[in-house]
Amino acid sequence: MTEPAPAAAAPGWTLRAWAGVGLVLLLAFALAWALQMRRDARERELIEAVRVLSRDGGLQMLTRADCRDCAATLQWLRKVEIRIETCDIEREPACAAAHKPHELKRLPVFVVHGRQLVRSTELGELREALQAAASKPQP
Repeated sequence: MTEPAPAAAAPGWTLRAWAGVGLVLLLAFALAWALQMRRDARERELIEAVRVLSRDGGLQMLTRADCRDCAATLQWLRKVEIRIETCDIEREPACAAAHKPHELKRLPVFVVHGRQLVRSTELGELREALQAAASKPQP
């Protein structure tokens, strides 16, 4: 009778393999952390730019009482100390009359220096609108 062949040893993870996996994970976490730090720095820069540009007024948010997005946006803007005026289109008829109904379908809407409408809550767009308005002479 012949002896059966020994079973092949199952390949195992060596210390070198684990070190490689650890290095890949470390690099992935470092990259994710660096990207988050960059996003945070960019957001801080945008907040500061909008804060400075709206310091003397000129930024108004059209809102109404039942607009949850308006309330959350207003709360956040106040938290980061961006000066903003509000105009409730339901409680202030002059505010609603100053704008066409199709402009008010989706809120919040920002009015920059009484002229330009910004339908986005993106800080970059608000900064651009405020900068453009600041560079134009007032009528």
